[in-house]
Amino acid sequence: MDIGNIVKNSLGYPLSNIKNFLILGVIILFAELYAIILSFGIKSSIFGLLIILTFLLVIFRSGYNLRILNSSIGGYDVLPDFGNWMRMFKDGVKIFIVMIIFMIPLVILMVVSIFILTMVLISSGASNGVVGRIMLMAMLAIVGIYLIIVYPLILMALANMAKNENNISYALKLGEIRTKISDIGLGNYLGWYIVTGIIYVILLIIGMGLSVLFGLVHAKFIGIIINALTFGPFATIFLYRSTSLMYRSVLEKQVETDSSEDPELTL
Repeated sequence: MDIGNIVKNSLGYPLSNIKNFLILGVIILFAELYAIILSFGIKSSIFGLLIILTFLLVIFRSGYNLRILNSSIGGYDVLPDFGNWMRMFKDGVKIFIVMIIFMIPLVILMVVSIFILTMVLISSGASNGVVGRIMLMAMLAIVGIYLIIVYPLILMALANMAKNENNISYALKLGEIRTKISDIGLGNYLGWYIVTGIIYVILLIIGMGLSVLFGLVHAKFIGIIINALTFGPFATIFLYRSTSLMYRSVLEKQVETDSSEDPELTL
């Protein structure tokens, strides 16, 4: 499947099951409760509980993302159902663990970079204000560059995990994942990542833009609600569907190669 077909399919996939689309939207909406309350300028002692609720719902959301990968790689073209919530929560925890593991190099890189930069700036006699601003810009640059480079690897790692019964160890088999990317072709993979990434970011920007626009008329909560029920779930589903189709294209290519090499398979 070429990049154009993958993107076209992924854009239509979120609405393949309106009920499941809306359920995901409601999950995202409840995860945004603290933001909605803050938009009214209300300060509450229950914010701690809302943050915990948000974290738990993000785990459920991540578990559903893995279910999308499972279903799509398996050849299904309709959004999967939300049954077996406990399993979905466990799958979400697995994604959370994988994300933490992939972020460890970033933390190390930031600590080392900040330490070196601090020593250089202090020895040059820079003021605390200048040091602070440069530190902030440096951290943002490091995080941005790292995520741009590593995030496509993370997506393929999650797809590899989904293909192998959600076993975390398969998300960490970097050699196997690099082989998958090599089978796709680095140029094709980067092209897919850029196109998918641009569409994903545009969807996020539109969603966040709604909050800003409604905020101008003191109704930011309306923008948050609309985004949570529409652009939020659409962007997430699109990203994971697109990832699964790219991964599935490798599997299909391998089957074709095996068939051509073994004449008995074509009989």
